[in-house]
Amino acid sequence: MLIFMKSPIPAAADWVTERSKCTPAQLFVCLGMEVEKDVEIRNAIGGAAKFDFTSDGDRFVVGRTAAGQPPQAVTFTLRERGVTITSPATLAIELSTSLCDDGICRLCIHGMPLELWQVRRRSLERLFFE
Repeated sequence: MLIFMKSPIPAAADWVTERSKCTPAQLFVCLGMEVEKDVEIRNAIGGAAKFDFTSDGDRFVVGRTAAGQPPQAVTFTLRERGVTITSPATLAIELSTSLCDDGICRLCIHGMPLELWQVRRRSLERLFFE
């Protein structure tokens, strides 16, 4: 199994096999697990809003409910070539995958590789804190 965010590929490694493991589906699973933890942490912080995480395989949603406000949500969808993140408050974010020069499989926006926490912050910060 491809190691995410741990160690680079050794110089003599089979990069072709490692790249074949660097798929949108693999990163989507990791992203979903981390987003679910983010929701738990945000709910533990407290406040008027409550957040929930729901998943149905190729899609997961983070929802926000607060008294006197319309519900809001951010949707993460697995696509053949990457991940799409949508929210009524922002433009869609289209992410692709890449085995970067340091040997780590990452999601990328317009070719710019991001750590998973950066993807999560960009997609959830407004929902969590505004």
